[in-house]
Amino acid sequence: MAHRFGLIACDGFEAEIRAVQGSPEFDSVLFHVHQADCDLSESTWKRLKEAVASCRGDGCLAGVVGGSCLTRPAKEIGLDGTCRLFRKSPCAEWVAGKDALDALLHEGALPVLPGWLRNWDRHVEARWGQDRKAAQSFFRDVARKVVLLDTGAYPGVERDLKTFGRFLRLPCEVHPVGLEHFRMALAEVALAWRLELLGTEADERVALIGRRLSDYARVGQLLGVVTSAKTMEGAETGVLEIFRALLGPREARFHSVDSLSGRAFPEGSPWDRILTLNAEHAWTDDRASLCLKVAQGRELLGVLELEGVDGLSRDEQGLDLALALARISGLALANVRMSRALEAARERAAGAEAALASDDEKLSRIFNYPLGIYRTTPHGKILDASPTLARMLGYSDVQSLKAVGFWDLHNDPRDRDHKRAFLDASSMVGIFESQLRRADGTCFWAEDSCRAAKDAQGKVLFYDGVIEDITARKRMTDEHAWVVHLQAAVGEVSERLLSPTPIQEMSALVMDQARRLTSSATAFVGHIDRQTGGLVPSAMTADARAMLDEHPPGDASLHGRSGIWRWVLDKKRPIVTALPGLDPRYTGMPPWHLPVAHFLAVPAIMEGTIVGLIVVANADNPYVERDLKAVERLADLYAIAVQRTRTEDALREMSLVDELTRAYNRRGFMTLAEQQIKVAHRTKKDMSLFFADLDDLKAINDTFGHEEGDVALVEAAALLRDVFRDSDIIARIGGDEFAVLAIDVVEGKAAALARRLREKLQARNARAETAYALSFSLGVVRYDPDKPCSLQELLTRADRKMYQDKTSKKSAPAVA
Repeated sequence: MAHRFGLIACDGFEAEIRAVQGSPEFDSVLFHVHQADCDLSESTWKRLKEAVASCRGDGCLAGVVGGSCLTRPAKEIGLDGTCRLFRKSPCAEWVAGKDALDALLHEGALPVLPGWLRNWDRHVEARWGQDRKAAQSFFRDVARKVVLLDTGAYPGVERDLKTFGRFLRLPCEVHPVGLEHFRMALAEVALAWRLELLGTEADERVALIGRRLSDYARVGQLLGVVTSAKTMEGAETGVLEIFRALLGPREARFHSVDSLSGRAFPEGSPWDRILTLNAEHAWTDDRASLCLKVAQGRELLGVLELEGVDGLSRDEQGLDLALALARISGLALANVRMSRALEAARERAAGAEAALASDDEKLSRIFNYPLGIYRTTPHGKILDASPTLARMLGYSDVQSLKAVGFWDLHNDPRDRDHKRAFLDASSMVGIFESQLRRADGTCFWAEDSCRAAKDAQGKVLFYDGVIEDITARKRMTDEHAWVVHLQAAVGEVSERLLSPTPIQEMSALVMDQARRLTSSATAFVGHIDRQTGGLVPSAMTADARAMLDEHPPGDASLHGRSGIWRWVLDKKRPIVTALPGLDPRYTGMPPWHLPVAHFLAVPAIMEGTIVGLIVVANADNPYVERDLKAVERLADLYAIAVQRTRTEDALREMSLVDELTRAYNRRGFMTLAEQQIKVAHRTKKDMSLFFADLDDLKAINDTFGHEEGDVALVEAAALLRDVFRDSDIIARIGGDEFAVLAIDVVEGKAAALARRLREKLQARNARAETAYALSFSLGVVRYDPDKPCSLQELLTRADRKMYQDKTSKKSAPAVA
């Protein structure tokens, strides 16, 4: 069977195929783009039969991807026996989900593909020629607007959309769908082909093993004619008994080739002539003993030693008999060895057959579903049905099934309405996927290939259809899609980790991915504050945010009374529970807390320390192992994000803060003060800049040492922090120079702050234990928002004021 798959698609998918064909799942797929003229209802696939033949000539299995437009071409040229047909109705379902298309059709939209739209004028001309009005009437009768299903594969296709819309005089919209749905749809086709290939190869392996077993059996039958020996010991004993009975030796011994290996024999001896010169027989010098070679073909099996047969040296017939018996002995011994090999082969074959049977069972569960056939009236009365369909739907017989309305079997009424709308409007076969209800109330996924039979006036007489149970296939597809979504989510978060992203944005991204992967209504993501050790909410859903806004201010912890959150934070282990209220770790919730049904929480751990927490709750169904696995993957990445944020904060603090005094350094002061000046200019608020120079620092260093000088600087910074507010910007901008930008401080209050600073200095110097006095030369200037100036101008003016104070040492500094 061919190991490559040739997939033929119409040129409406050309750019999408080029975009996805490099994916690993298409390694063995060769794509062929075939021109097809299409009016969005029917299509002409010219020379399709030749394209399929060319594809098969390249050594490929052939398949055609399209919509219901393939039904007529496939029947006309007889493709069913030469290739596989993969159809979706309509063909837009290759790029967009059925629900999205149903919504668009319900709005009266005409969904169009970018590839079709790029050549819309060619398709119109192929169907209507120069009769443009007929084309306009055709499309306007079925649609109120044109919607482009934009896959992103055709840059600039919006221009074609506008041109087509103007041609139809209909409004236009763009509905982005991307390439993921198209790639997954083609991947499902490739997967189905690979599984079919696996089944064929399994059948070939079984046939090959069967042929080998047959060959071994024939060899065993031929050897059974020669001898009936079943074991090596039995064969050796039987051969010796034959020699004794027919030749009457005084002694007969058999030496296997293994027993002769490694032994040295005299040159020219019977043993040497047989083992070295490959002689058939050899006599001892006294002609009293005869050695016979026992072999199978060219392979030596051993040597038969006969004593007391000197008469054979004069009896040619007797010697010929001895040689014939030696050859029979070789056959007998080879038979034993072959029997053992055959038995081992049978065991291996049995194991292979069991494995292949298991594979066949799995394949049959996926592909070999029974088909149920039906015929119904337009109102849903079942006119006829096959027993297979009755069994599929859980009814005892066809009569019991006929008592049920066909449309009532559909679990979702929208599926029923969509199917009827399509069949009533078209004469083509439609292929629909929907959930059907069994007699016991359970549901299964079914693929319904059906058509409407109409009279000459177009009135529907009845519906014919074939139903196939595709539950296992859907489950496999859903599982594959979930893995793809998980990989995409992890990839997106990992990509954001490569760029500097605020922890709030990263938290929101992680929360959205966790909600999407687990189908959760409520979610929370938070990180642990490095200073306080508390859990800081970073991202949460709207319901959680509303609850937090109503959180009573007296409560110290949002979930301190729940027990479950505290258990996760203390134990550093995830928790999954379907009924939190019945969980032994649950200790109650505040009355204002939103209801929680299903609950999953995973801590983010970095180097054994919890750095964050991801919580999802209120999913559609109870959380399972794959939900926990997905959130754990996200928690690992979130831990890296939190750790990186902590590292960046530490590095930023190191670059903006003076290491000695823990006040801002010059860079930190310039950065924060520049921002504050912009705010003051916008809000029209006053500020005051204090420029303080620590007097006599050199004298302190020279007298008491530089360590004491550092102590003086630290004490000076502490005095400034004691006088000014936390919101003010305090910085050491030089060796003995400090600057303070006091926010929202008017002129009179600035003078009061200067007096308070001098009073603090006097109180400090008055203490008896002080070895030296501290004092500041101080310059204070005002920032007037009505006369804005730069930060550098403020510093220059304050510096001049400081030097005036240092010179004059007035009791109070001037305020500008």
